[in-house]
Amino acid sequence: MLKLIEPGKAERYERILIYGDPKTGKTRFATSLTARFGESLYVASDPGSESMSSVLTAYQARLHCVKPTGGDTPKSNPHVDAFEIATRLWTKDFPEVKTLVWDTMTATALDILQYVATSGQFSQTAHVGLGTPGSVEHQKLPMQGDYMATHNIISRLIDFLFKQPLNLIVICHATYDEPKDGGAVEGGPATAGKATVRSFPGKFDAVIRLARRATGGASQAGVGIATFGIATSSVTAYTERVGIWSAGIRSGHAINPMPKVDLGSDPINFWELYDANFIKKEVKP
Repeated sequence: MLKLIEPGKAERYERILIYGDPKTGKTRFATSLTARFGESLYVASDPGSESMSSVLTAYQARLHCVKPTGGDTPKSNPHVDAFEIATRLWTKDFPEVKTLVWDTMTATALDILQYVATSGQFSQTAHVGLGTPGSVEHQKLPMQGDYMATHNIISRLIDFLFKQPLNLIVICHATYDEPKDGGAVEGGPATAGKATVRSFPGKFDAVIRLARRATGGASQAGVGIATFGIATSSVTAYTERVGIWSAGIRSGHAINPMPKVDLGSDPINFWELYDANFIKKEVKP
């Protein structure tokens, strides 16, 4: 049975991918949201991220932290935790939650890759083993088949997350792919290996790259925040491609009104601009 949806009548959920190098403030950026994002389910996949030390104090109270055990517990299957999180109806137990933040999908993908390689389920070739078989430290180096299996698992995981009636913000580290047979280098989000650098961003409506910039000087007029001519942050959020690095926003604008934003010490300044430019306001009769 087909359902006809009139333009502008479908419920909008954000599907946002954030990536960048270490220490560019990805967690702070992804959790310093405007009020319309509501309370968030925070998936602390990165080691130590459950402490929420990277989250500004003003926003910590509205986060519900979930810690997957797969990456911390020897011999456990990390994609069991991942799919349990992705398929659980969170709005039933936490009706106040409107957003799910996954920090980071890179860590989840690497945990799954290591499990897939060590379990030997998806590769028919011989693995190189490290450590004593049966011991806690024993692991096998991933082969091509393990990477392919992990890519499929992560893709399926994202499909389930998109079905959640929640805004979704996925955080990744940055990497680049340089084709062996020539072609352009492509920079983008890191999962497991480099095969998804080109394809992964296409799943999301907004892809935002965080990068450090030179400190000092005034910020972009009307966008960043500056005090006495000295920028309050050294990080810029890019919503358009710069060089090899992918970024972009799907919208009804012919020209992106905010291709880059200098982040304030509280990066909510980006999300306020985002709402002003990309969220249609309801007009009361």
